[in-house]
Amino acid sequence: MSKNEILENLNNGDQKAFKLLFDMLFYGFFGFAFRYVKNKETAEELVEDVMVLMWEKRGEFDDFDRMKAYLFAALRNKSLDYLKSNSKMILMEIGGLDVVEEDPFLIEEEFHALIYQALDALPDKCRKVFELSCLEGMKYKQISEELGISLNTVKSQRSRAIKLIKIYLGKYIVLLLLTFYFQNL
Repeated sequence: MSKNEILENLNNGDQKAFKLLFDMLFYGFFGFAFRYVKNKETAEELVEDVMVLMWEKRGEFDDFDRMKAYLFAALRNKSLDYLKSNSKMILMEIGGLDVVEEDPFLIEEEFHALIYQALDALPDKCRKVFELSCLEGMKYKQISEELGISLNTVKSQRSRAIKLIKIYLGKYIVLLLLTFYFQNL
């Protein structure tokens, strides 16, 4: 039976068709909601709400893909509403794009967490040199003596660490820039 045939059965009030669609869509919807709310129980509740909406709106859709797109949009809106109502995030609409701005203290915590994740991803020698140089403020000569490595090795390991951190954080840089821009408006 095709998806559109199952949808047609749902439109006729068939509870078995509803169960089939529920099972077919649940995990994709759950993963989508979880990316927003970061909580298993909340994501499940939001998906269940959207599935109830699917039952309530049965008969209004004649195409599976259109129904699925509608339900994804409804789930996204419910997820953002949840975040807004828990006052952890503020939704801003900018030129048709939704931008989520978090509390500045949460952003700072998350940014620090990203930096430490990037540091943890570094090779041991790079990480140690970077920490001593950038976090503890030690001079290259001091690091060289403490670690028993040449001055050139200290410079190259620090440079390598910075490049690797930039690569690691690169995927977040646009989000961070937007966040800091909107905080300063």
